[in-house]
Amino acid sequence: PSSKTVVAVAAGVRNSLVLCSDGTMAVWGWNPDGQLGDGTTITRTAPVALSGLTVHALGSSSPSFHSLALAPSSIIAVSTPTAGLYKKGDTLTFKLTTASAVTVSGTPRLALTVGSTTCYAAYLAGSGSTSLSFSYTVQSGDNDMDGIAVASALNLNGGTMIDASGAAIDLSMPGYTLPTITVDGTAPETTITAQPATRSKSASVEFIFSATDVSGSGVADIQASLDGAAYATATSPVSYTGLADGPHTFVVRAIDAVGNVDESPASYTWTIDTLAPETSITAQPATHSKSASAEFTFSGADGSGTGVAAFEASLVGGD
Repeated sequence: PSSKTVVAVAAGVRNSLVLCSDGTMAVWGWNPDGQLGDGTTITRTAPVALSGLTVHALGSSSPSFHSLALAPSSIIAVSTPTAGLYKKGDTLTFKLTTASAVTVSGTPRLALTVGSTTCYAAYLAGSGSTSLSFSYTVQSGDNDMDGIAVASALNLNGGTMIDASGAAIDLSMPGYTLPTITVDGTAPETTITAQPATRSKSASVEFIFSATDVSGSGVADIQASLDGAAYATATSPVSYTGLADGPHTFVVRAIDAVGNVDESPASYTWTIDTLAPETSITAQPATHSKSASAEFTFSGADGSGTGVAAFEASLVGGD
């Protein structure tokens, strides 16, 4: 084509090829057996561009019955993660098979659409072979319950991918079936809706709580822990009795269907004090007094309890 720059010519007796600077190729000449590669058997008297083909070298000549051109390596097969639901921390690995060994430098990547967000499966391993691995680890907040999408071509991301001849490979992804890969990287949230007073004189307590998993896989389990004990499945309301005096902490968390755990469990700390304080009168008038006025000095102690909050006094008059 006149608008392109020709960088190589393979002239034959009956047909000829030219290679353009953009990797495309044009052909003309005798074509009864389809040797021009244009999908027809029409003899061409003028150059015809071949579509869907990128070439980086031609044969030294163009024989009568076939045409020779060297195309760069390309991706010929894709192995995807299995269908299923993936949680935070799970890895999605894509393995790409190339037509010939490929040398990789830098960090090429494969774009994934997770929900409305573009994420990248980064190059992992395989340079110098025909099997290249790319992986992405599901992050907190990733969510796609309809199934992720995968880009139609690799992104070099400033790196290179070349074949044995030094030519850049074709980055286009071949046809393949992408299974339904859903992602739930959002942990559920847990809330305590009813609890005892911060200071309580009761050794028994009841908590009411709930959990939500908006747009995720749904709440599958709720677990509670009292005073650092191991988490155990709990149903709201949950009650505890016979608790000792002193501070206590109740923690409750939700787990969704795929295994994401609430990253900020609901927590409540309160103090139980079932022992009454002691009060002492430390100064008072004489048992028999001629004064119509009296003064008392007193103090209180609450040991290991919650502390003396107030004093109450009562005066009973005589005859």
